[in-house]
Amino acid sequence: MSAGLVFVWAGVSVAVVSAVRLLANPGVHGRLHLSGPVAVLAAPLVTVGLLLAPDARTTWHDGVKIVVVALLVVLSGPAAVVATARAAHPRRTDGDGDG
Repeated sequence: MSAGLVFVWAGVSVAVVSAVRLLANPGVHGRLHLSGPVAVLAAPLVTVGLLLAPDARTTWHDGVKIVVVALLVVLSGPAAVVATARAAHPRRTDGDGDG
């Protein structure tokens, strides 16, 4: 087994474990907490595995595309979690705010 496959399967296993645990968690904030490892850990593992696998890319252009997609996932994942958590949080309406 090549090193690339080890990294790809490690990333896939992180994503599958997070998905299974996500289904068992009833709360919105708990689900958001469990979706974080997919963007922060699984995406880089799969990216490294694909870059090391000789069959995954045929030109340098394919490698650049893999890295760009991984960067988009890693950089936007935490921001999406925070934005969703803020949208799901109930607003306080006790009259002390500006609006």
